[in-house]
Amino acid sequence: MNLFFRFYNSPRQRVNLPPEDSFMDEKDFILQQRFLVRPTVHTVIDTVLEQEMKVEPRLMKLLCILAKQPRQLVKREQLITEIWNDYGGGEAGLNHAISSLRKLLHDNSRALIETIPTKGYILHAEIGELKSSTDHVLSKSKKGFKQPLLYVLVILLSVILIYFLLEMQAANKNSSGILPQKELTIPFDKINGQSEENSLNTIITYGKDSTEYKLKMIGDGRPEFYVNGKLLAPDEMEKYLDLIRRLQQQLRERE
Repeated sequence: MNLFFRFYNSPRQRVNLPPEDSFMDEKDFILQQRFLVRPTVHTVIDTVLEQEMKVEPRLMKLLCILAKQPRQLVKREQLITEIWNDYGGGEAGLNHAISSLRKLLHDNSRALIETIPTKGYILHAEIGELKSSTDHVLSKSKKGFKQPLLYVLVILLSVILIYFLLEMQAANKNSSGILPQKELTIPFDKINGQSEENSLNTIITYGKDSTEYKLKMIGDGRPEFYVNGKLLAPDEMEKYLDLIRRLQQQLRERE
């Protein structure tokens, strides 16, 4: 994405302006560990947004002068003299240039470039020398840009994984406790005159895994407990004692 910043002056005001290329003798530098400033080619690269912006020469000269004196007052008179050669439209040109520079550096709060009324401006920025190639700076910025997104994805996946683990744990807990999902009371008629099962002495329930549990209590005899139709021996019934007690209670309530 290219952004072009230009200043429009009347023909009368362009008289005696110094050549624009004479401004471009500064070395490349890094501003706020984000902007790669390249005066000789009139560009500023935003390494966070990965944007290269084309900058009008006088705006580049203004940025370079402020960057040479970070956190120090640079007087308006100095800027108008060095950039506009004291010509009549320098005051308005400087105001417009400062506004454009703030847009370029995303200084919406005007905290980066401070205006000292009637005196000048202070650039509150960290200025560093370029220690590697432009490609290295951009590749480093891309990596830094992607890392926060990677962290967010990892956290999101972790939350989803924890949620499913908790759901599975809760399901396993219910299953291990053999809590009935649905209870059915099924009356049994006598078959061939031999079955004594009926709604008062027999109850059937089903677990979440569709396992069938049946309890039969006839008189004072020993309870008969079936799992999927299989009669369990007394020692096999021990792990189902809690369920058996629940079923016994329900049979008593029917009487």
